[in-house]
Amino acid sequence: MLLRGKLALKLLQRKAHRELIGGDLETQETEMKTFALTIVMLLICSVALAQTTVTLETNLEGGKSLAALYSDNNFFGFAQYCEGGWWQAYAGATYSPTQWSQVALGVGTEADGLRLGGWVWAGQGRYSFLHLFEQGGSGPWHKTMAMVKVNDSLNAGVIDRSFFGHGITAEYQLGGGSKLTGALYEGGVTTLALSHSF
Repeated sequence: MLLRGKLALKLLQRKAHRELIGGDLETQETEMKTFALTIVMLLICSVALAQTTVTLETNLEGGKSLAALYSDNNFFGFAQYCEGGWWQAYAGATYSPTQWSQVALGVGTEADGLRLGGWVWAGQGRYSFLHLFEQGGSGPWHKTMAMVKVNDSLNAGVIDRSFFGHGITAEYQLGGGSKLTGALYEGGVTTLALSHSF
């Protein structure tokens, strides 16, 4: 119950902030155009240079988001649009000190101001660890996962995520670059995400 209260409070804060800064229809249309242009730019870059992953996620309580991540060995770009009009986009550098680790740090913007984001990843054999983080604008956010490869199609592990708390997660490779990810968090919040890598 406390988890749902925190999530509802965060959504109300974002809505109030948009209303304070004039979240009218024209502003929302401009934000959507900016987000769409960012997605298109990431997709064009991915064709020429590296990999782009597009993800559609829902928390099964009505909240949906669409995100795109472009990455290569030295650079990444990330853009996300959430139901209700909130969005963010940032880009930066990646660095791999070893074959089994990578760090990334980027800067950009969001609906509520400047945004900083990135990740720390380590993985070897069947085991991997990923910590995603964001700061600025609407406040801090994180998602941390420790995973084990069960077989060629299935990864399973534990997860901790802002607003949702601790839980369990699994990723199932659908083939052709597509993946289905699910997580069940304390308090009963469930998320499902469908991703496709180009």
